[in-house]
Amino acid sequence: MRLPNVCLSKCGADAPVRARPPGRAAGSRETVVRRIITVLCALLVWASATAQTAPRTVPWRAKIAEAGYLRGVVVLPASRLSAGLVEDIGRTALEEGRACDLVHVEIYSEEDYPPSHYLMLSHAGYDWWWMNFQRATPYPVGRIVALGRNAVAEFRDGHGTVTRNVLAGSDPLDVETPNGQFSLLHFTFRSIPLAREKGWPVPESLDVFAKTDRPLDPASGKALVGLLHGLLPFREITLLVRNDTCFLDVSGYPVEYPFQAKQAPPTKDEFVRSLTLLCGGLTTESYNCHVVRGQ
Repeated sequence: MRLPNVCLSKCGADAPVRARPPGRAAGSRETVVRRIITVLCALLVWASATAQTAPRTVPWRAKIAEAGYLRGVVVLPASRLSAGLVEDIGRTALEEGRACDLVHVEIYSEEDYPPSHYLMLSHAGYDWWWMNFQRATPYPVGRIVALGRNAVAEFRDGHGTVTRNVLAGSDPLDVETPNGQFSLLHFTFRSIPLAREKGWPVPESLDVFAKTDRPLDPASGKALVGLLHGLLPFREITLLVRNDTCFLDVSGYPVEYPFQAKQAPPTKDEFVRSLTLLCGGLTTESYNCHVVRGQ
């Protein structure tokens, strides 16, 4: 685009012609103006980019706010999903749920919602899981989890690259008990029939899936489920623990755990011989923990 002539004094046909200073090329004034405009445009683009902030409200597709916890789902076009956007949504959700013991936000792409990567049946067996695993395709997915003052944001892009950034305090998914360290992998919320009629303030139960490098034993399970009851407002908590992330026979768990580097799936024989620690209980005083094969 040609810029208009710019005169610093009188403009027009009668304007006196000034002698150019030695060494100054013809059109140098226009060149300087072009450079100034270029710099100003670059500054405007930079200011626009840096002025972007977290959304003022979470764009919920669905939300449940109960006594002590906030959870919900956000659905956006896959082209918009990124680790930075997930973190921005997370900070806004933390502000909204600042009085909650638990904040849990799942973020999906419009192309994969309702999510196709969750198991819909329990105890269907390895073969059923393997059929679903083979159909799975890469999908961008994000999650925000906050326990008390600690919060983390996780994101997996369509190529399988995983990012994980702490938003507040320390990582709430790394839990230390007197019996060892655990990584909390996944949370499944289940409705409790007639919970309100029973006078229960929270109408859902919670399944918590965890991983540990230690041998599975009931004592460690009781220590962890007791800690969870102290942190979370749920009357019913079921805990499942493995030495890997392959809970292949439990509904509500992902067909393939998304927030880790891609791993080779277990063979049927490996899974059948593997162990799962299962713990449950309605109060902090009585838990039933036992080890089962598979699941």
